[in-house]
Amino acid sequence: MSATLLNHPLPNRLRPPCEPMRYRATITIDFTAADEFEAHDEKAAIEAAFAAIQRVHECAQLDFRRRRPRARPRPGAPGVVIVAYADD
Repeated sequence: MSATLLNHPLPNRLRPPCEPMRYRATITIDFTAADEFEAHDEKAAIEAAFAAIQRVHECAQLDFRRRRPRARPRPGAPGVVIVAYADD
């Protein structure tokens, strides 16, 4: 015995056509500042540029976080891995 679903909104586990897809765009800007005045100037420049984005995308968010310096340097990239190709 078998059953077939006709006009089912989730054929083959696909999203229904009426449900919108969601995306997130992330822009990361790392900057260094010697003192609070330089940091304030840099933040003001970023906020001014962000205002243009917010006029187009009202739900956009801007967040500043202070980062601690690394205790150790970042590990290097792995070496080149070369594997011989053997055709059977």
